Amino acid sequence: MYNIRIAETQDAEAIARVHVRCWRECYPYLPSGLLELRNYDFRARQWASKLDHPANGATYVLDAPQGVVGFAHVCKNEDPEMPLADGELHACYFLPEFRRLPAGPQMMLTLLDYVEAKSWSSFCVWAWKKNPIRRTYAAIGLRPVVRRDRHIEGFQASEIGYYCDDISKIRTRVEKSITQLERRGGQVRNRQYSQDRLRPIFLHSGRGQQ
Repeated sequence: MYNIRIAETQDAEAIARVHVRCWRECYPYLPSGLLELRNYDFRARQWASKLDHPANGATYVLDAPQGVVGFAHVCKNEDPEMPLADGELHACYFLPEFRRLPAGPQMMLTLLDYVEAKSWSSFCVWAWKKNPIRRTYAAIGLRPVVRRDRHIEGFQASEIGYYCDDISKIRTRVEKSITQLERRGGQVRNRQYSQDRLRPIFLHSGRGQQ
């Protein structure tokens, strides 16, 4: 079992470092100017603000002996192009050595716990169209329902919105993936990861997480 806990204000800088590193490693297809704008200073301010004013959402971090090695954020959905979704699984990133381990699905279960605790019956997830990890969303039961071009400060990239209104089905499939990873000895296999081959568990916002 991994140490997943609610983020505190002092975690903002660590979350920002993970966020910036994952964007630069895993989204080489995004405009370089956008990656430069979403630098450490921007992310540190962004996460300090979110943690100081959580509003209708929660941020979780994955702790390891070396510190925060991953994080995720879930919030109330406010995207007008996804009107049926109550919540949004907003972002989820891990450093390379913690990807393709049970940590990812366990974080997903934590987010689902939050969704159900808020009595939300549905949620959405946004992913860049070129992000190969989005195939995982369909595999666990989310449906692609929106395709659009996202504009951020003069830059553009295509993204896809996924929707779920059967949380119990998603939970069952995520729990099954944990069992499969544990049976395959995921931690042993992951020590031999190839950075060029792996991608993060990624939940990207279509609206606020820019």
